[in-house]
Amino acid sequence: RGARVRLRAAASAVRLRAAAPAETMVQLEHAKFLAELQKLFLATRDKGSLSITHKRLEDYAAKKAAKRDDATAATADAGATAKARHSVMVRARTEKKKLSTIVADKDLVKFQVQLAAIIRDKASSLKRKERAKKPPKSKS
Repeated sequence: RGARVRLRAAASAVRLRAAAPAETMVQLEHAKFLAELQKLFLATRDKGSLSITHKRLEDYAAKKAAKRDDATAATADAGATAKARHSVMVRARTEKKKLSTIVADKDLVKFQVQLAAIIRDKASSLKRKERAKKPPKSKS
């Protein structure tokens, strides 16, 4: 009888988890993304975790055009790889919220400087790794 009660409780917990809507990824402009990122840092200061990832995005339209025109693709391929411009998708994720933004290559350096300033300022709750102190070497 006790096992039946536990199974029912477990089944209802599974239904509750499945019914809760999962947070979808929200794509924002750069300034709004950085503002929301600061809020996420403050929300996870005492408890929780925040992960920031970068992903390089390729120009799929140029790839499709190159595939359509195979005759010129071979000659243009060498020049295209040198001139290729890529944007970057930056994602921030906590347990409850997901944010993302796409940064064009021309804005990437400016965005990285702003992102680094926010991380330097807000990531103050990190703990230093404790190291064992080595005894000083004695001169013999």
